[in-house]
Amino acid sequence: MYLITELGTGCDKKLPQARLFFSIYYKVEDRAFALASSTWLTETKKCNLFNARTDACIEIEVTTESDFKNAWSSIAHTAKQGRYTVWRGNIFSHASKQVEGNDGLEFIPDSEQNGTLQFREISRLQQLDWGNNAVLLLSGCNTGLTSGRGWSPAQAFATQQKVKTLGQKGFSYFSNSWENYGQKSPRDQRICLWAYERGQNGLLGGGRRISGQIFRP
Repeated sequence: MYLITELGTGCDKKLPQARLFFSIYYKVEDRAFALASSTWLTETKKCNLFNARTDACIEIEVTTESDFKNAWSSIAHTAKQGRYTVWRGNIFSHASKQVEGNDGLEFIPDSEQNGTLQFREISRLQQLDWGNNAVLLLSGCNTGLTSGRGWSPAQAFATQQKVKTLGQKGFSYFSNSWENYGQKSPRDQRICLWAYERGQNGLLGGGRRISGQIFRP
């Protein structure tokens, strides 16, 4: 079950009245991030017994760093106006690690932003109204690895947002299968984005899913 068993939560039994599910994904020509986003949202809502009468779901496509910050503010506004408890969120984006100290989540630069959502910028994002059992996932490369930089994007989000956050312990790949890597084709509509034992995570790896790194507030 895509990204649910990873956290060991199973399907929730006691639910708040109105919950918000969201995904922010990076725009690319082959729509891989968009498909990974829709796959995750579909399966997450199934497990969390999504109620279309009370709950809300948001998917936002972004290109630049400014787009991402605006998307985050929009989610906060929607949650406040609709009195939703934020229940699940996922950020589907590129990410960098140890690039001359200027690393984090990666987007296209624009006239106002350099394109990298760094530690200090994550720390300044508006805190969402997360539920007690809420989870935020970061699907981009190495988002759970602290390494020599002394921090990771997942750790920064967990600390600033006060929510359990899961990041990747390796480079992420698009796969047509959840448990083991399967090369996607243009026909695939179900796509998972996760770190698998292959490529930059080990040339001799068997393609098994790598457990994510979980950070708590």
